[in-house]
Parts: sequence; structure tokens; C-alpha cells
Amino acid sequence: MQKKFMIMILIAALLLPLLGQAEAATLIPTAYGIDVSHHQGEIDWDTVATQIDFAILRCGYGSDTTAQDDRQWQANVAACTRLKIPFGVYIYSYATNEEQARSEARHVLRLLKGYSPSMPVYLDLEDQKISEGCTPEQILKNATGFCDMIKSAGYTPGIYANTYWWTNYLSSPQYDKWDRWVARYAAETGYSKPYSMWQYTDKGTVKGINGNVDMNRWYGQKPTVDCSHSYSAQITKEPDCTQSGIMQYTCKHCGHSYEEQLPAKGHSYSETQVPPTCTQGGYSLFRCHCGSSYEGSYTAAKGHVWDQGTITKEPTATQTGEKVYACENCDLTMTVTLPSTGSSCKDCPSAAFTDAPAVGNWAHEGVDFVLKKGLFQGVSEDRFAPEGTMNRAMLVTVLWRYAENPTAGSSSFTDVPAGEWYEKAVAWAAESGLVSGVGENRFNPKGNITREQLATILYRYCKSQGMDMGSAGDLKAFSDGEQVSAYAQEPMAWAVSYGLINGIQSEGLSYLKPQGSATRAQTATILQRWIETLMS
Repeated sequence: MQKKFMIMILIAALLLPLLGQAEAATLIPTAYGIDVSHHQGEIDWDTVATQIDFAILRCGYGSDTTAQDDRQWQANVAACTRLKIPFGVYIYSYATNEEQARSEARHVLRLLKGYSPSMPVYLDLEDQKISEGCTPEQILKNATGFCDMIKSAGYTPGIYANTYWWTNYLSSPQYDKWDRWVARYAAETGYSKPYSMWQYTDKGTVKGINGNVDMNRWYGQKPTVDCSHSYSAQITKEPDCTQSGIMQYTCKHCGHSYEEQLPAKGHSYSETQVPPTCTQGGYSLFRCHCGSSYEGSYTAAKGHVWDQGTITKEPTATQTGEKVYACENCDLTMTVTLPSTGSSCKDCPSAAFTDAPAVGNWAHEGVDFVLKKGLFQGVSEDRFAPEGTMNRAMLVTVLWRYAENPTAGSSSFTDVPAGEWYEKAVAWAAESGLVSGVGENRFNPKGNITREQLATILYRYCKSQGMDMGSAGDLKAFSDGEQVSAYAQEPMAWAVSYGLINGIQSEGLSYLKPQGSATRAQTATILQRWIETLMS
């Protein structure tokens, strides 16, 4: 009996240090810290640093691929290094065999290159795929492969798991040789084996971190940073207007280095005034030294100022004459056909204009048609300007008038000022899908309409009315058919098939001239064909 009593005393003496260690670990933490990942988003580490003793940073999850690096790892480890916050590392494991575990170790070692954690490197074991797909023996093999590589690289290996895992899957005494990190969100762990860290809640709050964060108690020697870093800074990539730069910090003592982004400088624009001409509006050109530019502060084109004109060919009773007008502001001249003195036209609204195409001219009927419909107006009391170019604002206004001035919201384009004569028409055309901007939320109202743009807008109008668009014409029949822009090929083929746009003859060949500017006379004639052929 006395011998049995002595044996019990001896066993108790042997177990007392271990029990004391577990009890001390539960009652006497030496440091308090957090563990974080990209789930905490961007952290204000300068604020956080005053409230914690250490941080455990997730570097990634799974096998060694950059796609599985933690998105906040670089920012978090750089901040902890800069602020001299003692830190450790963990990686979330998916490994179900030893090779996958070794790949996870390589993942950690790749990201730790250049950094010196003063706390352990943990393998996070909690994934259901592991508990359901591996025996405890296989999990131990995987953990051994990971921890051996971490230890061989000079770091302290450790295992993280909750108490259920520690009790049911990680009960082998082999785990005693690695650092234990226990998770249980309660007043105490209820776990009897020694551990160095306890994650006691996932509902912690720390100033500088949005939302909740995991909180931990450390029971070993209070963690410290090995080196009192003294960093020198060097810009390794200069920031430019749009791209951020890189500042590299290197410790003068241990050689440790990390990088921080330098914000892009942003554009610095100088302004140049481009004055208006007779046909083109003026604007302010803002240009940065990097080549980026944009336009703004638009002014309207001055418009041609025509002289009184000179008759170069007198009309006769059977032959038309010619009158040449010269612009007083530019070198442009305009030749107007004078009707023969014997010709007459009943109900010719174009007769009110001195420069309107005469009876017999290909454009005469088209000009009369749009004037009768109220779609066009003269550019002055006595001039129609048939050879003047048609701009974007003019065309959408004509279609708006044809649609009987439908209501629309306000224009969102920055170069369509409120109250302009074309504002409502532009807003309607944009809402109806007939037009879109030219980029940077601009409409470019004074830009000339090309023949292919005119066809495209009429095509879109018909489609918006639910019309059957019919068959397409053959663009290859024209010498420059291949020059039609991709967006306009279907509308141009449609316009050709209905005879809205015909070729321009030159030296025996027929040309579409898709990028050529459409004159007011050409536009009037095309609109007449369009309305009479498709819209009647």
C-alpha cells in the first residue's frame, strides 16, 4: 500500500509541470494581438499599432500560386515591418496529401522572402475537405511535411486548429514538437495540452480596422522585433501622370526591404486656344506633357460671310447661268446656278433664296421638299447654302422636326449648352438611340456629318420604329466600298439597296465616298428619297 502511494506521488510530481504550464497558459497571457487577412480590407496600421502587441498575418491559402496570395498580404507585412510590430504568419490549408502540404510550405516561403517574422509560421487546419477526406494519420503526415520545410528554412513552425480538431484529429503526441495555436470562443479553452496562443473571439474591435477582428492571447515569451530597423528610401519606379510609382525601403542593419506605392501625379494640363473658323467651331485644347489631351469651352463656327457675288455666266431663256460668291473670311468660293429666264416653277419655296439650285438641277426637288416639310431653314433670309456642310446638330434637329418635335429630357453632353437651338433635338436623338457621343461625354455638335454617318442615323431611326429593314445592297459594286467603316457597313448597304445613296461618278468609276462630308443639298435629296420611299 505504501509502495502504491509512493508511485502515485511520483506520477503526480512528473505531471505537475505540464499541468502548471497549461494552467499558466490559461491565466497569464504575456501579450495580446490580432490575426488578419484580406477580409479586414485596408487597415490603418498606424492607429492599430498603439493597441496591440503582435499580429498574425494570413499570407495566402492553398498551393503555391500567386492567384492564392492574400490580397492584403503585401500591405499588411510592409506596415508591420515599418511600424516594428512583431508578427507571425499563417496559411489556410486545403492539403489532402503530402505534396500539396509541401506546396503550401513553398507558398509561405516565397512570400516570406525578405521578411523576418518574430513569431511562428502556422498551418491553419480547419477545412472540411481535410477532415472528411483524410485520416488523422494522413493529416499528421501532411503537417509534418509542411512543418519540416518551414523549420529547415529557419522559421518556427506551428499548427492552428479549434479545440474540436485538436481533440479528434490532432491528438498525436507528435504535435507537441510544434507550436500550438488553439481556437475556442468561450471563457476558457477547455483544452488540457500546452499551447502558446489562444484565439478567444472573432468579434473583437480595434480602432483602425473596419468590422470585427479575431483576438488572441499569447502565453510564451513576449514577442519582440529582432532588428531595430533603420530604413533608407529609394524610388525604384517614378510615378507618372496615370501610373503609380514604387518607393523601396531597405534596412541599413539587416538588409530587410519592403516596397510602398507612390501615388500617380495626375495630369498637369496647359491650355491653348484654337480659334473658330468659318466652318469649324473654336475650342480650348488642354494638353499634358505626357500627351494626354482633351477639348472644352467650345465656341460656334463664325460661318461664311459671302460677298455680293459675281455673275460669271449670264442665264438665257433656255440655259442656266452661274454666280460666284467669295467668303470674306476664307478662300472658299461658292458657285450658284442661276435659273434660265424662261424656266418657271410652281410653288417653289427655294425661289426665296438666291443660291438655291435652279429648276433642272439634281438638288432642286430635294431642297424644295425639305423646305415645304419645314425640315430645313435657310442660313439667312436669302441664302440656303446648298453646298454648305451638314453638321451633327443640324441633322438631329431636322429629324426631330420630322418626328414633330417630341419631348425629351435634358442633354447630358458637356458640349451641348442649355438653351442652345439644338439642345432638345440632341437629347431626343440620344434617348432614342439614334446617336451616341464621340467620347468623354461629348456630342461634338459642330462636327460635320459624313455620308456613312447620315445613312447610319436614318437606319437607326427606321429600326427604332420597328420597320422591316429589307435586303442589303452590294457595297462591292463601288470602287471604295471596302472603305466603309465597320459600324456603317450594314446601314450603308441598306441605304444603297433603297436608292437613298447613289454612287458619285468619276472617270468611269462609281464611288460611295463614305467618309466624305454630306452637303446640305445632298442631305435634303437623301431625306426626300428616305421619306418618300420608306416613311410614306
